[in-house]
Amino acid sequence: MDRLITKNNTATLRAEAGQLVLDGPRGRHFVLPRAEVTEVRQAVARFWRWSWPVSNGIRICHSVSGVPEKLVFRSRDASAGQMLEKLKALEYSVP
Repeated sequence: MDRLITKNNTATLRAEAGQLVLDGPRGRHFVLPRAEVTEVRQAVARFWRWSWPVSNGIRICHSVSGVPEKLVFRSRDASAGQMLEKLKALEYSVP
């Protein structure tokens, strides 16, 4: 119970107390130490002046060099709320 593993059609997110690991398509592999993860929150889609929450998506902000500053992950297995609760239990910065 000390980790979160969830998938979408092309990627896997594995969260443990010490790190987040994202394995994506075409050999993409990101390891984000928990100390470098600055915030995790529900992803928001935007179009012109409107914005709305992405029901199964989270946005991960971090300070790891060589990796895009903000990553969005959308799960087919878990809602954003479920992922955020589990990450909060693992002591990630979740508002």
